[in-house]
Amino acid sequence: MRIEDRQAGVLELSVDLQLKDVLSIDQAQQAPVAQGSSDDFRFYLDSPAIRGQSVIDPITGAITVAGWAIARHGLASVAVSFGETRVGNARLGSRRPDIGTLFPDWPDALMSGFGLFVPAGMLKNGPQNLTLVLTDKRGIRRTEHIQVEVQKTPDGEGDRPLRRKVSVLETDTHARIVQSAGAAADFQCVLTISDREQIRELLPMTLKSLAMQTYKAWTLTILLSGRKNGSKLMREVRAALAADMAARVRIQAISPRPQADWFFEQAGAVDGRRPYVVHLQVGDELAVDGLMQVAMSNVGVTFADFIYGDERRESPVAGRILPFLKPEWSPELLLSTNYIGRFWLATPELLAGAFSSMAEFEEASDYERVLRLTERASSIRRVPKVLSERHAKQQEDKKLELDALRKAASRRGIAAAIEESAVAGTYRFHRKLLKPGKVSIIIPSIAARGLVKACIESIRKNSHGLYEIILIDNIKDAGSEWKPWFRQHADKVIEVLADFNWSLFNNIGAEHATGDYLLFLNDDIEVLDTHWMETLMEISQCEDVGVVGPYLLYPDRTVQHAGLFLSGPGTARHAFRFAKEDEPGYFGFALTQRDMIGVTGACMMMRREVFDALGGFNQAHSVINNDLDFCLRCNDVGLSTVYTPYTRLIHHELVSREKLPDTYDAESFAQEWAEVFSKGDPFFHPGLSCGDDYYSMDTEYLREVYAGFPIAHKADIRRMVVFKLDHIGDFITALPAIRRLKERFPSAMLAVVVGPAVAALARTEPVIDEVLDFAFFHVRSGLGQKQVTEDDLHGLKSRLEPYQFDLAVDLRKHPDTRHVLQYSGAKLLAGFDRANMFPWLDFALEWEGDPTWVNKRQHVAGDLLNLVDAISNGCEEDRHVMRRTAGGSLQLPPAVDKMARQLYRKPVIGVHPASGNQLRQWPVEHFAGLIDLLVTRLPVHVAIIGGPDESDLADAVLARVKHKAAVWSLVGLHKLSELPDVLQSFALFVGNNSGPKHVAAGLGVPTVAVHSAVVSTEEWGPLGPNAVAIRKDMNCAPCYRAALEDCHRNLACMRDITPEDVYGLCLRFLALADQKVLGGVIR
Repeated sequence: MRIEDRQAGVLELSVDLQLKDVLSIDQAQQAPVAQGSSDDFRFYLDSPAIRGQSVIDPITGAITVAGWAIARHGLASVAVSFGETRVGNARLGSRRPDIGTLFPDWPDALMSGFGLFVPAGMLKNGPQNLTLVLTDKRGIRRTEHIQVEVQKTPDGEGDRPLRRKVSVLETDTHARIVQSAGAAADFQCVLTISDREQIRELLPMTLKSLAMQTYKAWTLTILLSGRKNGSKLMREVRAALAADMAARVRIQAISPRPQADWFFEQAGAVDGRRPYVVHLQVGDELAVDGLMQVAMSNVGVTFADFIYGDERRESPVAGRILPFLKPEWSPELLLSTNYIGRFWLATPELLAGAFSSMAEFEEASDYERVLRLTERASSIRRVPKVLSERHAKQQEDKKLELDALRKAASRRGIAAAIEESAVAGTYRFHRKLLKPGKVSIIIPSIAARGLVKACIESIRKNSHGLYEIILIDNIKDAGSEWKPWFRQHADKVIEVLADFNWSLFNNIGAEHATGDYLLFLNDDIEVLDTHWMETLMEISQCEDVGVVGPYLLYPDRTVQHAGLFLSGPGTARHAFRFAKEDEPGYFGFALTQRDMIGVTGACMMMRREVFDALGGFNQAHSVINNDLDFCLRCNDVGLSTVYTPYTRLIHHELVSREKLPDTYDAESFAQEWAEVFSKGDPFFHPGLSCGDDYYSMDTEYLREVYAGFPIAHKADIRRMVVFKLDHIGDFITALPAIRRLKERFPSAMLAVVVGPAVAALARTEPVIDEVLDFAFFHVRSGLGQKQVTEDDLHGLKSRLEPYQFDLAVDLRKHPDTRHVLQYSGAKLLAGFDRANMFPWLDFALEWEGDPTWVNKRQHVAGDLLNLVDAISNGCEEDRHVMRRTAGGSLQLPPAVDKMARQLYRKPVIGVHPASGNQLRQWPVEHFAGLIDLLVTRLPVHVAIIGGPDESDLADAVLARVKHKAAVWSLVGLHKLSELPDVLQSFALFVGNNSGPKHVAAGLGVPTVAVHSAVVSTEEWGPLGPNAVAIRKDMNCAPCYRAALEDCHRNLACMRDITPEDVYGLCLRFLALADQKVLGGVIR
C-alpha cells in the first residue's frame, strides 16, 4: 500500500453496489449483435393468447407474458416491451416436457418455459406492439412483434376501491378476536361543519359510511364552527340525521374559550374499551370495516397513541382519486408532505398534550394537527389497508401547509426555510447548514474508460468549502498513464493492488480521511450543480440521520436511482429506475425528500461518527450489497436513511464493474437480514409491486378469505324485495319461490317489482306485502326488452331506497335483468350467475345457459326454489362440522402422551406442512421461517404433524428451523382416528389446503390455512367457526393445474406468501384459542 497526498484530483467508485442488472429492452436493441434467422430460434406465446401475429383479446389490466423459447446455441434471454415501455427480462427455466419431447436435440428444451408479470401501471391504452427480443448465448438475437390492444379501465386494474361490503362471517370473527384479545376500542369521531353547502352535499356521505361500520362502538360529535347562523346550521344538521343515528350523534358549537373539551375529559377506558378520537372532515368516507381494522391492528400488540391508514385521495400527479398506500412512520417524508392525510386516530391523552382546547385544535390546519400530534406520540402505527376516501373538494390550501411546516420548524428549534417543491402538496424542508465541516470524498478507481477524469473535474468545478479527495488506486498495471494523473489531481492516493473489494477499499479510504463527513463516490459519477455537497450535508448533519443519498441519472437523463426498496429475500431495487428525469412518480415520491430503507453506494454521505460507530462497511460484501448492508445496520440502531431529490448527479453505471464477477454470498446476506426482509420494507408498502421499480399497484395482493356461511344473519333480513320483471308466465313459475322466501323469513316485509302488466296479478298473492311496477320488457314477450335508460334506473332507485331493503333477489335466470339489483339500495343481492359475470352477488347459483339441442333436467320453478334455499342456507349460523370431544377429556395417542409433560408446558401450535398435491404446498423454508417466528415472538411450542409418508417433508422443515428446542415432531405418531383429539389439544393449527386443515377447522380449532391459486378458496376454504385462509389474488387463478411442472410461474401464488404474512394471522387467531389449551398441559 502506498499513500500520496496532493491538493487535486477526484475519484469515483468503479462499482455500483446493486444487484446484477437484468438486460432491458433498450439495451437489447442497442447491442451490436446480428439478427438470427428463424432456423436459430423457436418460440411460442401461451399468454396472452395469440392468433397469427395478434393477441386475440384486449388486455384490460396486469398480465403475465408466458410461453416457451429455444435457441440452437442456447437461449440467453427473452426481453419484453409493450410499445415504447421497457418491461424487463422474462424468467427462464420453467419445465416444458412437451417441448423437450418435440425438440430433444435443442439445448434446454425441457426447461424452455418463460414468464414475466407485467403490472397494469406499466401498460398504456391503445394499439401497440408486444415485442420479444430473443438472444442466444452467442449474442445473436431474434425480434418478434405481436400486435396488441390495451384497454384499461379509467381507474386501472389494481386500484384499491373503498371496501363497502364485508361478510357477516368475517365481521363476527373479527369482533370475537378483538373482544377476546382485549383490543376493543371506543371510537369518538369528531366532524366539523362550517357552512350549509357541506351539510347538503357532503355530510350524507360521511354519515352513511359511519352508519355502515361493522364495528359498532362509536359515537359522533358534530362541531359547528360557523360564527353566524349557528342555530340554522344545527337545525339542518339534525334534519340530515337518520333516526337510527340520532342516539349516537351530538351536536355542539365550538367555544372560543380555552377549556377542557369533551375528548380531553374522557381519557379513561369506556367499558374496558380504549378510547380513540377519530378526526374526520365532511365528505370523508370510511371503509365499511375501517374502524374494525383499526381495532384489529391492536390485537397482540401494545396500543398505539396515534394510528393512521391508507386512503383514496386525489393524486397530485394524476389529478384524480387514487389509492395512496402509505409507508410506515416516516418523519422525513412528513416534513415534505402531509402523507398521513386521513383518516387518523389519537388517544385523548395525546390530544390533550398537544392542544389546550377543542377550539385550538379546530383552528389548526390538517397538516399542523398531524405534525403536533406525531411530535408527542410515543408510538405511531400504520394500518396497511385502504380505510377511507377523501372527497376531491377536501384538499388543503398550500398557504396553510407552508405555515404548518414553519411552525413545526420553530417548535422543534430547527433553522429551516420552507419552500414549495415541484409537485403540488410537497415542500422542501430546507435546513440551514449549522454543522459545516470538512468532507472527505473517497473514490476507488481503476480508471475504466477514463471517466474518473470527468468525475474529479466536475467535483472541482462544483464544490465549495473544505473537502479532500481520496483516490483508492486499484490499477494493477504499474505503467498505466492514470497512476501519475491520480497523483496530480487527488489530495490523497492510496494504492491497493488487491482484488476489487468495494467495502475494503472504502474502509481503507476512511482510515486515512480527516473529514467530519465521509462521502463515498463511484468514479463514474458526474456532479451537476454547485450546491450538491451542501445539500447532502444539511441532511447528514441531523443526529437521527445515518446516511443520505441523492438523485442519480443515467447519461440520457433517465433515472438511475431515487433510493432503494427491498424487493425480495436478500434483494433490493432502485426506485423509479428508467423513469424520465422530472417524472414525479407515485404521488410525487420520485421528487420528494423522504425516508428510505437504503441508498446506493455510488454516492452516499454520512457523518464520520456514524461510520465509526457502525464499524465501517462489511468487507464480506466485496461488490454486491455492501451499501444496503450499511443502511440496514443504520436502520437497526435507529438511524434513518434519507433520499433527497434536491441534488442530481450523472451515473455511468457499470462502467468499471463490467468486467467484475457478480459473485457474492447471497444466501449469507439473506440469512443475516432474514427478519428485516421477512417483515418487509417499512418505507415500501406491501400493496405495491416488487416486480418493477415504479411503485405500481400489486394487482396480485394478499387476501383473507372467510369461506362458507353465514353470509348474513337471518334476523338482520327484515325488508326484502323480489325482482320479477318479465312476463305473466314467468311470474307464475316464480310464485313457489316467492312463497318459500316468505316462509324462510316470516318476519320480513316482502315487496316485489314486476312489469306493469303483471302488477294486478301480483297483488292477489297474500304473502306479498307491496307491489311496485317497472317496465323493463314489452308486454308481448316477442318484442323483447324496452329501451331502459340510466335515468329510468336511477328513477327506480329513488323509489326503492326509502324502503332500506336488506335483501334484493332477481328471480330471472337469464342475466339481462341482473344489473337492476344494483339500483335496489339493498345490502344483500341474490341471483343467478354465469362464469362470475356478477361477482358482486352475495348469494348466487350458477346458470347453465341455454345450450342448443340439450333438454333441461329440471323445471325453472325448481331452479328458483333452489336459489331461495341457497339464500336460506347462507344464513346458517352453526359452522361446527365435526363434534368436539365431550367434556374436553382428550385421549392423546400413547406416543404423544409420553412427551406431553414437556410439549404442553406452553400452548402448542400445530403445523402440518404437507399436502397431497405439490401445487398446494407452501415451501418448506417458509414453514420453517414461520415456526421460528412463532417460537421466538410468542410463548408457545410447535408440534409438526403428518402421516408416516410425510416424514421426509417434515424432516426437511425441521432441518431448516433454527430454534429446534421449542419444536416437536409428532409425524407418524398418531392414527387418523386419533387426529381429532390431537388437533383439539392445539391452541392454533396452521397448514396447507389439506385434510387436517378441514378437520381442525371443523372442530373449531383456530385455523390458518395457506392456499394456492390452484382451486377457488371460496369453494375449498376451511369451514369452521374460527378459520381463515390466506391467498394471493393471482391473475392466473384459479388455474386447476394438475402438476407443478405445468405452472409457468414457479408457484408464485405460494412462494410470495411470506412467513410474516402468515404470522400476522396466527397472532390474531390465537386470541380465539380454547382457554383450556392456553393454561398448560392438556391432561
